[in-house]
Amino acid sequence: MQIEVYKMTADGDNLTISLEAICDSFSSLLWDIEYYRCGSFEVYIAANPQNIAIFQTGRIVGRDDDNEHFGIIESVKIETDTEDGDYLTVTGRFLMCLLERRIIYPTLSFTRKTSYGEMVQTAVRNNCLTADSRLIPGLSLGNVSGVCWERTATLQVSYDNLMDWIYTICEKIGGTANIRLVKINGEKYKMVLDLS
Repeated sequence: MQIEVYKMTADGDNLTISLEAICDSFSSLLWDIEYYRCGSFEVYIAANPQNIAIFQTGRIVGRDDDNEHFGIIESVKIETDTEDGDYLTVTGRFLMCLLERRIIYPTLSFTRKTSYGEMVQTAVRNNCLTADSRLIPGLSLGNVSGVCWERTATLQVSYDNLMDWIYTICEKIGGTANIRLVKINGEKYKMVLDLS
């Protein structure tokens, strides 16, 4: 198994995601996939100059044997051990954590019966995909699969944390949400939100 590290470069409303490095020399990898909340990861690796340059906060981490789950590095700590030497502890959460940076605003109201899939996609579109200061560059809507997302309801919500609200819906209906990377061409990727 190998770890893939991707670099994100923002250019206005566009985001370029390119493969920066492939690493197989880590000591330990914890890859915690969650169904009703944002998953997380932790990498222990030697603290040499090359690894310090590769593992930087804000970069995306993936595994070559998992094309569905990708994490964003949120913390890099250098620790010293007299027996093992210096090593990095790299931690973060999966890309769904990007939606935690948004609240649902303005009020989202569905007075007619609407599918849960459409509700979630509308909330993401209104709070992450519009061309203003709330835009998350490089994010797009993907597939909605599973009968749970076809169930309908009426709903009104405002000022809830977007990620937490989506996972509340997931738990209620028995579905899950995930943001994955999709290759566009060469080493260029985009982020896609899937509901399943």
